[in-house]
Amino acid sequence: RQSQEGTGLGLAISQKFVALMGGELTVESTLGEGTTFQFDLPFMQGQRYIEHPETLESLRVKLAGNQPQSKILVVDDNTSNREILVTLLQNWGFLVEEAADGEAALTQWQQWQPDLIFMDIRMPKLNGIEATQQIQSQTLPIPKIIAITASVFEEDRANILQSGCDDFIRKPFKQQEIIDCLSHHLNLQFQAITSDASPSNPVSPETLDFSAQKHQSLRILLAEDNQVNQKMALLYLKKLGYDADTATTGLEVLYKLATQPYDVILMDIQMPEMDGLEATRNIRQYYPKQEQPCIIAMTASDEESDKLACREAGMNDYITKPLKLEQLQKTLQP
Repeated sequence: RQSQEGTGLGLAISQKFVALMGGELTVESTLGEGTTFQFDLPFMQGQRYIEHPETLESLRVKLAGNQPQSKILVVDDNTSNREILVTLLQNWGFLVEEAADGEAALTQWQQWQPDLIFMDIRMPKLNGIEATQQIQSQTLPIPKIIAITASVFEEDRANILQSGCDDFIRKPFKQQEIIDCLSHHLNLQFQAITSDASPSNPVSPETLDFSAQKHQSLRILLAEDNQVNQKMALLYLKKLGYDADTATTGLEVLYKLATQPYDVILMDIQMPEMDGLEATRNIRQYYPKQEQPCIIAMTASDEESDKLACREAGMNDYITKPLKLEQLQKTLQP
């Protein structure tokens, strides 16, 4: 930061916080190279958190019959967050378009005229509040605008509502919150899908292609420490007809593989405790050939050097993040 140097106040505050938690903040600095700050904190090991099974089961709803198929625009610069909400809405029977920033949202709104917009607040180019204010100033029909933000401050909520947003949902949102919001603002009704019904109202060719198949025989382990990415992958796998167990570290992968065999491991490269490359090397070294799973690397990098590292570790293939439904289907096909 050559144009704007900080005052160091943030570092002093951080040091106080670390000290209050019983830790120590240290510094290493090399002239001409840079400075590294790090801290250690003492923690007691807690009980393992197990996510409530509503994550996937709550998808077993759809729009009730004899209702218009509403159009919804999802605006978020985070690809994973955007795709999760888009997938949910499509599964429930909505027509959905998406935009990655406020400027694109304005264009989509003018051309497509959605009934409702889910608007992320913090975005590049044009943030959610500015985009909402511009929409409200136009003469075209104004859709319902629902702000989505990670802010927990009430003053932010007030500012968002004053900008013209109709409602406010905090991240990370629960799926029931989205359903309640749509029911209220669009006056819609939802119904549960019975166990012998189709898992969703198909709203696109890709949904229609994949929803009918079940691949019960393929045992899949999904290794991903990012909760958003993990949910997205599980949604895609379920759409393709697969069930999967999950792990969040390389060590957990080795533990689960020791307790039961897997046909495929979708392996994130960067994980705590043990990364995906090291976990793969352990599997290739210590497991008999007949017990070796197919290991697919999941990485955000498209560099040839990283792809080579995956192959050298013993991985069979790799797919780039953020995951795409068609890409995942092609990878898992025999």
